[in-house]
Amino acid sequence: MKISGKVYTRGSKLWVSAYTDEGRVRKPTGKDDTPANRKWAERNFHDLITGQKKEIPKTFTQFAHICLESTNHKRDIACQKDYLAKLRLHIAPVFSKYELRDIKALDIEKWQNMLLNKGLSQQTVKRCRSILSMVLKKAVGNDLIAKNPCDYAEPISVFHKKKPPYKIDEVRSIFKAAEGKGFIEIYLKIAFGTGMRVGEILALKWEDIDFSNNVIYLCRSISKGKIKGDTHQKNHKRLVVMPQFVSDVLRKASLLQSCEWVFPSPRTQEPYAESKTLVKYHFKPLLEEAGVSYKTLMATRHTYISTMRNQGLDKSLVQEIVGHAEGSGVTDKHYFLPEINALKVQSVNNIFEQTLLKKTQN
Repeated sequence: MKISGKVYTRGSKLWVSAYTDEGRVRKPTGKDDTPANRKWAERNFHDLITGQKKEIPKTFTQFAHICLESTNHKRDIACQKDYLAKLRLHIAPVFSKYELRDIKALDIEKWQNMLLNKGLSQQTVKRCRSILSMVLKKAVGNDLIAKNPCDYAEPISVFHKKKPPYKIDEVRSIFKAAEGKGFIEIYLKIAFGTGMRVGEILALKWEDIDFSNNVIYLCRSISKGKIKGDTHQKNHKRLVVMPQFVSDVLRKASLLQSCEWVFPSPRTQEPYAESKTLVKYHFKPLLEEAGVSYKTLMATRHTYISTMRNQGLDKSLVQEIVGHAEGSGVTDKHYFLPEINALKVQSVNNIFEQTLLKKTQN
């Protein structure tokens, strides 16, 4: 039944009024007109008009499944499967015996410690906790519980070990070894020269590249064979500055293009579904030839960010180029490895020479 209407005051009491398929309906709530009661009436508007209480499961597992299904439009298919798997494997086995109102902060803390003692990573436990918190927050919004016990449970602290970037002399050796090798040379110059994610590079089309302005209009990414655009977690739609050496190698390759994709699979003429083939058959053999140890393919992104930041490029500009939210701590926490170079040492020395060590003139 389609319902539209309002909450209003008659005397000192709250009433609800709505136009339904059966005509206008007006009913009293029996509650005084207070901000809290008005919010309650708005949340329960449908039930007050129809006189029918929506049955919402009070057991945790049933309600959790309803929550994940009702919010699945916010997540891609892979993320939804991950949420459901974590619910089934790590959350439901403990909380399935609980009614929602019986879950306490201490229960959550004991559960977190149990998962950590089983060997799950801090990041995985933190993700499980966020799923649990989302479900309990929905329970608060549906008047099933008064407050979210996750808000009172000790949080999980995640300590991130920064992955080391490739050093400047290593990048030079990689470029030298890749020279004239076509596919892998183009890929690595884009990766080191723009800081783009692996899936973003593999999903590039020639139409995305603007040689006149030396920019790449990033429109999509590929993950596990699925093309996707911008998400709430990662910005795959942005403008990327293209250094001249990247522009040169791409312009040369564009003259020989025979496909809309920049990096098509020779067998299918479609983008590579993932980077395993690239790493196994192209990147690792090239590193061995260059005499450089393997630090993951994603380390090209770490290298770009660290190089730009160490050379003084403004952090907000770096974040704009690589697709991090402005002001986000992710840039420095995960990707930026500071270094002490000669310029920084000289800057410190200059301060002391101009202050503490400054000679007084007679």
